[in-house]
Amino acid sequence: ASLPPPTPSLHKESKEKIKDDKTGQLGSRVRKKRRNMVAMEAEDRSGMQTIDTSAGATIDEVGLRKEVVLAARKAGIDKLFAVQAAVVPLAIKCRLDHDLCVSAPTGSGKTLAYALPVLHTLAPRAVRRLRALILVPTRDLAKQVYSVFQRFCPLLGLKVGTCIGQRSFRSEQESLAPDNIS
Repeated sequence: ASLPPPTPSLHKESKEKIKDDKTGQLGSRVRKKRRNMVAMEAEDRSGMQTIDTSAGATIDEVGLRKEVVLAARKAGIDKLFAVQAAVVPLAIKCRLDHDLCVSAPTGSGKTLAYALPVLHTLAPRAVRRLRALILVPTRDLAKQVYSVFQRFCPLLGLKVGTCIGQRSFRSEQESLAPDNIS
């Protein structure tokens, strides 16, 4: 189900913009309006929600396991940002049967918003092995994600590793999934 094309009224900002639109070369303001309109149409169909950025929650209020709450407190986290307060309960609930897409500004707490549900799921596992893989587009982001998980994993008896091309492939592979055959 594709979205209908934006209405022509979006492109009546100037004759130049209309001309550009006819050639397929939209001006930046027109492209932005078109994206905004499509986002609003998609919102109507997909159940997207907007959260109040002034709202937050305490770490106790989002449905995390007791051991994850205690680890968060030891890591100095008692209050969650709005995006975390909204995402954590949804991610815990949907687990593997749904996708969850979060769009929020840099610095709003997205990494912790998905790290906490991963930790919530992995903490009670008796057999420790590679159970989660997080792919990110840059080395810097991989280091950021690693540092967030590293704050919690030792407190929960979990291990975290990275594969970012700074060591040999074999070395990185062994750090993530050690060979247990004797």
